Amino acid sequence: MIAKILLTLSLFAGWLYIFTQSGISKALRFSLYTILGFGLYIVWFPETSTAVANVLGIGRGADLIFYTWIAFSFGVLLNVHLKLRQHLNLITRLSRSIAIHNAISEKIDPDSIGLSKDLGGNSAYTMEAINMEALSVKENIEK
Repeated sequence: MIAKILLTLSLFAGWLYIFTQSGISKALRFSLYTILGFGLYIVWFPETSTAVANVLGIGRGADLIFYTWIAFSFGVLLNVHLKLRQHLNLITRLSRSIAIHNAISEKIDPDSIGLSKDLGGNSAYTMEAINMEALSVKENIEK
């Protein structure tokens, strides 16, 4: 009975945490509340998970919950991995954009960043030549 009370309190703490988060979408909030409700049901009626496990060909309800947790954890891990890659790509694109903007807007020695000379072959670089070179670099990056 003590374990049931402790598990119920921890599930209620999870419910309270979800309730206080304002940035969660309605669909995600509903899904999390459903999972918490299912968890409360399993805590107070554990024989139900055993009956469902037997129907699915799994010996015990605890095994069913464990397998479900593994599948859920894999899904969360995959989602976090995809979000991380998305953020890294965004950071890369932002860094490139900032570098191009700085190369255009600041007076930088064009030789130090590998820009070619202006069309007349002069050693003095015009802003038009720098802009043209920066645009070609930007087009190469976007490809």
